[in-house]
Amino acid sequence: RVRFDYAHVPVDGGGVDVSVRRPGAPEPLVGVWSTHLPWRYAERSVESRVVDLEAGDYEVVFSAPRGWTDPPAETRRLGFALESMVFEESWEIAPGGIDVAAEAAEDQLISGWFEGEQSAGRHYRWAGEHAEAIVRVEGGGATGASLSYRFPPGPTGGLSVSVRPVDAREGETGWSTRIEWREGEWHEQALDVRLGPGDYVVMFDADTTWSNPEGHDEKLPPENRALGFALSSLMF
Repeated sequence: RVRFDYAHVPVDGGGVDVSVRRPGAPEPLVGVWSTHLPWRYAERSVESRVVDLEAGDYEVVFSAPRGWTDPPAETRRLGFALESMVFEESWEIAPGGIDVAAEAAEDQLISGWFEGEQSAGRHYRWAGEHAEAIVRVEGGGATGASLSYRFPPGPTGGLSVSVRPVDAREGETGWSTRIEWREGEWHEQALDVRLGPGDYVVMFDADTTWSNPEGHDEKLPPENRALGFALSSLMF
C-alpha cells in the first residue's frame, strides 16, 4: 500500500493527481500507477491505496489542477502540503472488521474520511459522498455483520454499502446492500453477509451529501463539510 498524510489548500482547487512512473525510461516516462486525492474540507487528510509495484526506483509526480493564492497574506501559488508518503510491503489489519475507537482503525481507512470525533463516549468518523476502508475476515468466513452508523440531520436519500476482495478487478463486488436515510442519532443494523476468509475493501456511497455552510439554516447546526454518513463500527 501507499499512504499519504497531507493537507489541502483552503478552497476547492480540484484535488491532486498522483502518478508513479519509472525513471530513466524513454520520454515520455512510463506511468505504472496513478490515483487522485480529492479536495476535502479538513485540516488533515489521510489516504491509503492498494498498489502492486515491483521493487525498484520510481518517480512520484503530484499535479494540482488549480493553484491557490491569497495576497497579500499568501503570495505563493499553492497546490497542497505533503507531510509524508510511505510505501509499505504489508498492511496491518485488525481482524473482524473496523472499530473507529481502536488505535489501528486509521490504518484501515483508505479514502473519503474526515477527522476522528468523539461524543458521549462514542468514537466515529464522518465520510463524504464516497469512502472506503479495508477489513480482514478470518477463520471460516463471515455469515453476518453489524453496522453502527448515523446520517446527517438533513435527508440524503440513503447509503449503498458494497464489498470486494482487495485483488478484484475495478467495479467487481462480492456483496452489497442498501440502507435508507433514517432520522435520529445512532443506529445499529444487522446485515446478512456471506464472505469467505480474506481481505476486502468496503465501499460506502451516499446518494447525496448534506452541509449547512456558515449556519445558514438556523434550525440546524453549522457544517461546512459535505457529509454523507458517520461510521462508528462495522464488524463481521
